[in-house]
Order: sequence, then structure tokens, then C-alpha cells
Amino acid sequence: MFENILNKKNDSGEIKITRLGDFNHFQPENKKKKTTVIKKIMIWALAILLIMGIWFGARANQMLENISTNDGSFLQRILHFLPLDNSFIFHLPVETSVLEEPNTIEKRVNFLILGMRGKDDPNGGLLADSSMIVSVRPYDSKIALISVPRDLFVVMPGLNQSRKLNEAYEIGEVQTPGKGLNYTKSIFSEISGVPIHFAVIVNFKAFKNLIDSLGGVELNLAQPFVEAVAVEEGRISLPAGRQTIDGDTALLYTRARMSSSDFDRSKRQQEVIRAIYNKIAKTGIIINPYRLNKLLTIMEANTRTDMQVWEMGEVIKIFAGMKDPVIKTKVIDTGSEKLLFSAYSNQGAFILLPTGDDYGKIHETIKNIFN
Repeated sequence: MFENILNKKNDSGEIKITRLGDFNHFQPENKKKKTTVIKKIMIWALAILLIMGIWFGARANQMLENISTNDGSFLQRILHFLPLDNSFIFHLPVETSVLEEPNTIEKRVNFLILGMRGKDDPNGGLLADSSMIVSVRPYDSKIALISVPRDLFVVMPGLNQSRKLNEAYEIGEVQTPGKGLNYTKSIFSEISGVPIHFAVIVNFKAFKNLIDSLGGVELNLAQPFVEAVAVEEGRISLPAGRQTIDGDTALLYTRARMSSSDFDRSKRQQEVIRAIYNKIAKTGIIINPYRLNKLLTIMEANTRTDMQVWEMGEVIKIFAGMKDPVIKTKVIDTGSEKLLFSAYSNQGAFILLPTGDDYGKIHETIKNIFN
């Protein structure tokens, strides 16, 4: 009968018999206090996470604005902050993007990637050292890397004369400052036979810093690679086998061409681009707000694109949603398909021309790249 009672002394020293059930009645108050503390901690933690999320989002938006050369119309910028569906936006009297078109996910989205020294470099800073069309087909996770040689001799709009392809951006900027990307895109659309929806300029510094931020990228060379003639950045010698290279080494590897050819250099550029993509996919940077912000910080001062901010966000989503994409590569060259042939200009410069004096065979090749 004494199992449910408990002897306690009061303040005067008297023993008071209390039922255990009555004593246990006070326990929930302690639990309530603990629960209240836990709730407060959770609320503060959520508030901190919310503030960090807002800050990261604002910072990312600012960096993307700095990268973009296309502010878009004021109406368009406002609309993309409103909770409106695509059908509403699509019918508005404003310029639309391919990303707003119905069934975009089932279409190819084509990007032009230009690698160059940068406008502040006096040694041909606006000449494209590399030119690559990246064609993306989201619905079946396929990507094509198509390199177009810089020595291709093309008619430059507004000049009524032919010049090497790597001069296109510089000529476009001279003709209409700030419109070099539009000028270059129109030329590449004519060469490739596909619309170039967006263009991106990446200078050497961005390329190196990006790779270093990833902790280097992995290559697996079938044989040693040695460039006997040094370029401005130095000389390179790599052993055969699997290895991780840093940004400086990657730049040398993708720029070297004296010991091989410009076509082989294009293949090495594609090899490094694939390695970068694989490293980003492996580390999950593109879906990690903190690491994505770090990546954008690196790219902010040394990358430019004609994509609007919201378009860059949509493109990031497209790449993040592609699971184990199949990546195909193609170099437009003088090989067995005979897409190009070698020649010399009237001034004696080495040039490349399309077989048949038109781009028909190149169009067909790029059209069927995923087949």
C-alpha cells in the first residue's frame, strides 16, 4: 500500500506524505519547458537558414546580372518575378526566349562557347582562341560538343570580305560596341545550320580559376603529351596515364597546337570540358546553393553571356535535371568526312574552307549529331 506514496519534508521539517501520482503530475511542466526551448531553437535555426537562403539568392542574382550583357525589357524582367504560368507570358507582346516556348524540354538548345584571353589583354584579347557549339537535348539527356576551327574563312557581315572565324567577335564589337555576341551568333548559325540561342565568353582566367576551384580535373592519357614550343603561359609535358591537372596545366594542354594540329587541340579542349562537367556533376555543385555561389563568384568578373538572369537560372535547372547524360563530340575538320579543305588566302595565310563552297555537309553533320 506504500508503493504509491512518497515521504517529503516541507520547509518546517515536517514529513508530508504525497501520493506518487500527485508528484508525477508536475513532470510535464519540465517537459513543456524543454519542448519550448527546443521549439525556440528550431525557430531560430529556420530563421537563420531563411536569411542565409535569401542572402545567397540575392547574391547569386547580383552575380548573374554582372555576367549577363542582356538586361531584357523592363516589362519582361518584372513578369518573371510574378507567379504567372508560361502560357500567360508566351502570349504577351514582349520578346520571348526559347526557354518560354512550348515543349522546350523536347527541343535542342544551342550554346556558343568562346574562349579568349579577355578584352584587357593587348595580345589579341578579343580573338577567339576556341569556339565550341554545345547542343543540349534535355528530354533524353544528350549533349553534343561541336568544335569549329578558328581558321575557317568566312564572309564577315558588314565588311564584304572574308576573314578568319576567330576574328568575328572582335569585328562585331568594333562595328557595334556591346553587340559582338549577336554578330558572332549569326555567323555560327549560318555555319552550323542550327539556331544559336545563347552565347558565353569565358576568358583564360575564368577557365583556370574554375578548374582550381574544383580541385583540378582528371585526365587519362593514352600516351605522354609534350609541347616542345612554349606558348606565352609556358611549356607543358604530361606523362601517360590517369592524373589530375590544375588550371594552369589545363590551359596549356588546351592551347598547345605546335606539336600536333588545331584539330587535335580542339579534341583536347573537348576532353577537358567533359572532365569539368563530370567533376561538377560528381560534386553536386550545381544543386548546392553555397558551392554554386562560390562558383559564380569565380566566374563573375571573367565570364559574359547574352542570357538574361532568369534564363541562366532555367539553364542551370536543365543541366541539374539531366541524369548521366550521353556526351558526343565532333570536330569540324578536314578528315574522312571531308567537311573542310585547306587553302591559302590572297595574303598567303593558312585558311580552311567548306567543301563544295557551302555549309551543306556541315549542316547535315550537326543536324544528325545525336543519331
